[in-house]
Amino acid sequence: MSTLVTCIVCAYNYETFVERAVRSALEQRGLPAGSVEVVVVDDGSTDRTPEVLASFGDAIRVIRQENAGPAVATTTGIEAASGRYIALLDADDVWLPDRLARTVALLEAQPEVGLVHSDMRVVDGDEQVLEGSFFRWGLAQLDAGSVLAEFVADNQATTSAITLRGDLARQIPPAPAWAWCRDWWLAAHVAATHDIAVITEPLALYRVHGANAAALGRDDAERQLRLMERAVGVRRILLRTLDLSRATLPQLARVWNHHAALTRHIAAKRGISEADVLVVDDADRDERGARVARAAALLGEDPAAAGRLALAGLAADPTAQDAAALLTRALERVKATSDATARLLPGARRFVALASADELVQDPSLLRAWAEAFGPDADVSLAIYAPDTDLGTAEAQVLGALAAAGMRADDERDLHLIAAHRSEPLEADLARASHVRLGRRTLPGTLAALPQRDDAEALRAAAQERWRASAA
Repeated sequence: MSTLVTCIVCAYNYETFVERAVRSALEQRGLPAGSVEVVVVDDGSTDRTPEVLASFGDAIRVIRQENAGPAVATTTGIEAASGRYIALLDADDVWLPDRLARTVALLEAQPEVGLVHSDMRVVDGDEQVLEGSFFRWGLAQLDAGSVLAEFVADNQATTSAITLRGDLARQIPPAPAWAWCRDWWLAAHVAATHDIAVITEPLALYRVHGANAAALGRDDAERQLRLMERAVGVRRILLRTLDLSRATLPQLARVWNHHAALTRHIAAKRGISEADVLVVDDADRDERGARVARAAALLGEDPAAAGRLALAGLAADPTAQDAAALLTRALERVKATSDATARLLPGARRFVALASADELVQDPSLLRAWAEAFGPDADVSLAIYAPDTDLGTAEAQVLGALAAAGMRADDERDLHLIAAHRSEPLEADLARASHVRLGRRTLPGTLAALPQRDDAEALRAAAQERWRASAA
């Protein structure tokens, strides 16, 4: 039987607990016999961990490496895994018997979900319950669905509670060895392309014991500071390397404000400058310059994409005033676009094309291309502009154009008629609210900057690009 799930256990000097962890993986219920493989990466243990693992014989696969830390060990495990799904288990934690069956069932039923994590019970070294909910104990924020911004801001998924799709795991670049937080690294990368799901019932035991009692750093100010330093380093990488298009620009701006606040806090506590918290070298400055140049070129056409580039430039060089200024300008334009859309096209769908009423009357093939590209329930709106035309005349023109194109006016397509006196402010707002222009002739003024599309294939491609960009 092909492997359904690979359980990856990373172990370093956990002779006391690793036997219980591995056994909890081997004793999972509700899945076909032989469909679960257990891969244990022994990260250079110097205690009796190797002997404990050897006692399982062929029931598990053990990979031994020199000590490199949990991030590297997890990468080793993923490279060795053959399962359709990959589930993580720390060597001092325990899975409850239906942990895999529950998470795999969710992933099988919801193809849009790339990673699922669950609550856990918090226990001591003897598995006595200290807190019935890790979410409650850890004060975790819980977000599900398209949550890229939330997972770039902070981690919400803990190692022993994570199951993800194997094909996604194998595409994720290795986490830096210093990062340690391989759970955050994996979850943030998955969130860039897929939804995240949460099961709010405990499916594992999270063990608090002598070696990890200060894991969250609650009672140790220095440890808490080191965790913050590690977090701003990881977040800096995520902001520079992830495709951020599943998050809106306002969401990402809030992430940056959170990141900057933590940087200031670390600098104040350490008595150093913010520049010393996140060191910038010539390569970082070059990267910032390239991103800022691209952002400036995109600002008029796609302010959200320009803002994401400016943000990545800021992550490369947090003191760069040109990147900060571009981000601010992009945010202003995104807000203006949102305001214009709400005012001119109430209830508009995610992709908006603008057409001229008189051109639709003269060329019915444009409306036929629209109808061929999108069904009535597609997430698209068509704004029809009839400048210097009274409403009654404009409505008659549009109804005639629809009839000539073989379309019905009552088929649930989202059509907006704008019959108003021509003015530069109005046309600037229409340009902000629209993504393309349905037409062939060149329009004067602000509207001339809109990219033109006049066939079904090009319209669908433009819409799909917009949907990807606004998926958050």
